[in-house]
Amino acid sequence: MLPLAIKLEGRPVLVIGCGVIGRRKAQQLISQGALVTMVTREFLAEAPEGLSELHHRDVALSDFDGKLLVISATGDRSVNDGLVAEARRRGVLINCVDDPDRCDFYFCATLTEGEVSVAVSTNGASPALAKAIRNRLAQALPANTAQAAQELRAMRAKLHAEGVSTEDIYWDDIVEQLLQD
Repeated sequence: MLPLAIKLEGRPVLVIGCGVIGRRKAQQLISQGALVTMVTREFLAEAPEGLSELHHRDVALSDFDGKLLVISATGDRSVNDGLVAEARRRGVLINCVDDPDRCDFYFCATLTEGEVSVAVSTNGASPALAKAIRNRLAQALPANTAQAAQELRAMRAKLHAEGVSTEDIYWDDIVEQLLQD
């Protein structure tokens, strides 16, 4: 697995199923600016605010059209069989909640401080372990982490505006100094 940070702003995502987990996954995606379409046969939880579309019906193959990601939160392995096959046929990445062997990606336990995001994954082995590690990391972050990121962004932008490449700058000392302030 290769951990990546993906810009989801304005990108279409499909969530299938509206139980507690489907709702939570949809909320996470919406919070990152994704355009979330939710399709559900039944509502086991309240649909989240901010959905782009909500359909109270069985999923249709056309629901995959133009989607970047698909999340199946149906809890039904036989339904997932068809969803995984369709996602793979179309080259769309799919996450089948609580079925890590069929996932193309996993949700990480995340911590965000301003522009700094820390993500922990166990590659589907144990979301509880990922959360526990994330919580320990949260305690270790310096209090001014978000401020340091803002200052570093401004420094890099100024250098780039002056035509200076930031690739050859030894940032470690600068970062350490900012995190001590």
